Amino acid sequence: MAAASLHVLAPGLTASMPGVDRLSPPLSQPMLERFLSRSHQETVPGYDPESTLCHLFGIEPGENGDYPIAALRRAATGMGDERFWLQAEPVCLRPDQTRLLLFDTRDFEVSAAELKSLQALFVSHFEPEGWIVETDDPFCWYLSPAAPSAISSHTLGDVFGRNMDLFLPRGRDRLRWHRLLNEVQMLFFGSEVNQLREAAGKMPIGGLWFSGFGHLPERITSRYRCIFADDALSAGLARLSATPLSGLQSCRGKLLRESGVSLALYPHLQRPVWRADTFDWAEKIGDFAAWMEQRLSDLLRTGRDELLLYPCDGRIFRFNRRCGYRFWRSSRPMAAWLKPTN
Repeated sequence: MAAASLHVLAPGLTASMPGVDRLSPPLSQPMLERFLSRSHQETVPGYDPESTLCHLFGIEPGENGDYPIAALRRAATGMGDERFWLQAEPVCLRPDQTRLLLFDTRDFEVSAAELKSLQALFVSHFEPEGWIVETDDPFCWYLSPAAPSAISSHTLGDVFGRNMDLFLPRGRDRLRWHRLLNEVQMLFFGSEVNQLREAAGKMPIGGLWFSGFGHLPERITSRYRCIFADDALSAGLARLSATPLSGLQSCRGKLLRESGVSLALYPHLQRPVWRADTFDWAEKIGDFAAWMEQRLSDLLRTGRDELLLYPCDGRIFRFNRRCGYRFWRSSRPMAAWLKPTN
């Protein structure tokens, strides 16, 4: 039987989490710690799941540094064209002394109906300027302005819980996009949706965060025979590269063995890191350790089979059956593997 290989992306696994050393009881995951300690460690381009995925599919950033995330995610539903696209995600802005801290809307009881109302307001305001606005997903809108922009941006995950002014778009057209961010904030500020939310004591929806600027790549390559994931970016890459896609729950047993070189995206560790929730992160690390143990059991039948773990921080941990016999490598605790985020 041909060798099998599974590439696992686990963003948030090794992100900096202050307070981990003070957890009670202390965080301990013997299997995962042994895996990391005995693996071959290598470097790879990519500092988050988006840039890591793009690297694995041979996609380079545009001349201004952005990966075309919006165009790639749109492709998940079969939409693809030559237009310039970006994504706009509704956000809540919390004043903190002289700065505004940015959060997404998922922790603030925001309904799809409220977002739909703001979408209609946004569309009526910007469509006369020649924008195309697609709002099928209430939490992530796709925008195509009348002309491309020379701009680079940060993903929402970079900015979450931080001072938004430190992450504003950069590039030749940056001032235009700074004005647009302010314009949307003012547009939403006076909306009926936010008046009702504030009257009910809820956090207002303060604006949109723009990121993922660019055009679809002309060519996308894939080394994978199957992708196991549930997110729009992976689905878009699968469609564009003609790679079969299954949900993450399918990544086990016979299907995994028959998939040759396959890719899985494990998404559940990232949000606790964004929220700086040490206890939730530690609990989900335990879930991930159990998931990994089962994948190793499913996969490693010969010395040629291997599992490659990408924490999406510029490192790969490559593990095969022979690595399990590196008894001279003592296990380092999980806290020792944490790496500061960019």
